Amino acid sequence: MTSVAYETSQTIQIVTLVDITENGNKEQLSNLNTVHQVLQLRSQPFFDKRIQTFPADITTFHFGSKFKGEHNVWILQFNIDQPEVYKLDDDPIGLLKQDFDAIPVNVTLEETALFKDQCFKTSDAEHCNIVFKLIT
Repeated sequence: MTSVAYETSQTIQIVTLVDITENGNKEQLSNLNTVHQVLQLRSQPFFDKRIQTFPADITTFHFGSKFKGEHNVWILQFNIDQPEVYKLDDDPIGLLKQDFDAIPVNVTLEETALFKDQCFKTSDAEHCNIVFKLIT
């Protein structure tokens, strides 16, 4: 797949412990559709790469402190053509974190992490299960 970037576009990466498999069962697809719908609250994201899934030592991903060691992770990268659409105060992706917090998801699919609640957690220092990174 060819990567397309526009002059004013921003690339954002999502890394999650929640199963968002693209070609999975209906619960996995429901989780992925939820991600897409939340992203579309403020922008029209362009997905030019497939979701990556692999087991990883999650130390460097900055998930909640309750998650340690090796776990399955799902990585989704997308572009938006409206820079700073997710900006909140000094955080360029602050609204994205706010939008995803406490959004319900299906769990006990292919996840290896155990979750306290069946939802995305972005602001819980112990149970954060989805993180965001501004690439460009």
